Amino acid sequence: VLSLETTMARTLPLVTAGYVGAYTARSKTLSLPGRAVWSEESALPFTTTQVAPASSDGAGDPVFTVVFPSDTIVSIGPVPNASTGPRYLCLAGVERTFYAQPGDKLAAVASV
Repeated sequence: VLSLETTMARTLPLVTAGYVGAYTARSKTLSLPGRAVWSEESALPFTTTQVAPASSDGAGDPVFTVVFPSDTIVSIGPVPNASTGPRYLCLAGVERTFYAQPGDKLAAVASV
């Protein structure tokens, strides 16, 4: 259990790409994040510089797991546009996980 003294508020968005499910003996329907491949932090607005990893029979389907310090709009795709494209609302401090296609990026802008 973390005390308030040891818990720090996030000041930058955090995006992690990885896979869903356990690395071995997994169920493809398991919706818990598994192995992380990379992470990025950046001020809004941004588009990730790295892409979602390839699908893997052993590791599962690629996902982006995000948490933002303020309400944020995200878009996922080969050329994502969080201002005008298909997008999702991510509430401040709430971790969200999104399936991605291999090679997808994630773009984010502040919610107004």
